[in-house]
Amino acid sequence: MPDAVLLRGLRNAHRWAQALRVGRSLREIAGTEGFSDRYIARVVPLAGPTG
Repeated sequence: MPDAVLLRGLRNAHRWAQALRVGRSLREIAGTEGFSDRYIARVVPLAGPTG
């Protein structure tokens, strides 16, 4: 059975990486998502290399 916490983290990482690619700031994403910008900066690399 897949680890729900890991899957949620990966899903967030991909969504936040996409938001950064279209020009949103870490602070903007953090305000919308309810996490600190430092946490988002740590999680985004889980999305893998950007194109």
